[in-house]
Amino acid sequence: NGVYNRNGDRQARTVELQRGQVTSFFVKVQNDGPDVDDLRISGTRETTAFAVRYFLGPTRVSDQVKAGTFVLRGVPAGGERVLRVEVEATPRARPGDSRRTFVRSISQTDGRVDVVRATTRIPLFTPEQERIAELVNQTRAANGRNRLALNRTLTTKAQRWAEYLAAISR
Repeated sequence: NGVYNRNGDRQARTVELQRGQVTSFFVKVQNDGPDVDDLRISGTRETTAFAVRYFLGPTRVSDQVKAGTFVLRGVPAGGERVLRVEVEATPRARPGDSRRTFVRSISQTDGRVDVVRATTRIPLFTPEQERIAELVNQTRAANGRNRLALNRTLTTKAQRWAEYLAAISR
């Protein structure tokens, strides 16, 4: 693609996940040089919040990529290979957690380095919490009478709940 850098600028994607979800990023590793080249690939390791896995076709190459020992051999001039990078938000991920995953390619012919970046993050609020916040904001934007009615309803429900708890604890 003609873009080369060591930090993933202009070659980045961001995705939001909930705990337990998995997303895939597809990284096109290209040989833009004039000759056949071997490309050494390295990538980011997992954390307690995010698992990271690497695949070439159906073959899992995670251990080699994370160790920086994976080499795409014999990539022809103008040729490419596609790596799939899976990022999973583990059950330990917390709202607001994020992980930048880098994939680095180094030409074994001329030493040219290229990096792509994928950021995965856990939103601060679940979709349900976002809907509740939207309803609250709509209520606040409504006239005072509607806001008061909602407050009375909530107060009445809270009172009923307190009475119920008191009755069953006797």
